Amino acid sequence: GLMSINELNKSNLVSIHEYENSLREAYDNNIKFQVENVITLLNGIYQMQVDGKLIEEEAKEEGKYLVKNLRYNEEGYFWIDSTDYTLIAHPITPEKEGINRVDETDKNGNKLIQNIINIAAKEGGGFTDFYYSKPNEDGVYPKRAYSAIFKPYNWVISTGNYVDDIDSQVANKTLELNNTLRMEVFKLLI
Repeated sequence: GLMSINELNKSNLVSIHEYENSLREAYDNNIKFQVENVITLLNGIYQMQVDGKLIEEEAKEEGKYLVKNLRYNEEGYFWIDSTDYTLIAHPITPEKEGINRVDETDKNGNKLIQNIINIAAKEGGGFTDFYYSKPNEDGVYPKRAYSAIFKPYNWVISTGNYVDDIDSQVANKTLELNNTLRMEVFKLLI
């Protein structure tokens, strides 16, 4: 009985770990895919510039408009920073566009825009974790973003979302699995 309880406990921990990993992996794959799609769209606009159908300023304006208006899932949006840390386009905080954010830090002292630009400059882009405020809520929350560079304009395209939702889902699943484990242990003890 004790060996069975021990194995059930191990199995429970593995299930929780696998559940969390699958949620986080699916989230990462989704935001990476979304940024790659935006860069593909921007490449199409840039090609119109190369073909002489748009001048550079028109192409950039079209690209900014596109990025600010694209959405995915319920709350997903995109923003653009330049490689010199200036905010180019942001649908939620357009009043900050044109501001250099090189020194923007989160609650842990992370230079979040510097980190985003540095990660995006690597081949294929990458993920950053930081804390940021939610619209219409007090405090800051954990956020994970994926960023990649659009080289023709030195734009860094980013998207991300708050991962406290994932933490809540994992906590709920842990509670559910622990309740099931307690029931199985109770049956074994009886």
